[in-house]
Amino acid sequence: MLFLFPWFIYSFSCTFYVDSPLSFNEKLFQAINHPLELLFFVILVFCIFWHAVLGMQVVCEDYIDSVLLRIFTITCIKYLSSITYIVLAFTTFFFYRHIFL
Repeated sequence: MLFLFPWFIYSFSCTFYVDSPLSFNEKLFQAINHPLELLFFVILVFCIFWHAVLGMQVVCEDYIDSVLLRIFTITCIKYLSSITYIVLAFTTFFFYRHIFL
């Protein structure tokens, strides 16, 4: 994540802060127009989700006293974040499927 986040900031700032008449979707496609950049973006999103899950797990472990409720909450957080990430990754690949053709 240490190397992906500066790449993300640089790539998206170069794309979105340039005056152009392109729409948001066209600018987004321009920022991730290469399969390697798309892969980096998906890996960055995975790292962000993983970091968020670990943070929520620590909060649950610290503030939920009931063991059963704590385990249930942490399990729900892990499953929901995994499902959300998988849907987001497939949506991103589906939206940019013409890159791979």
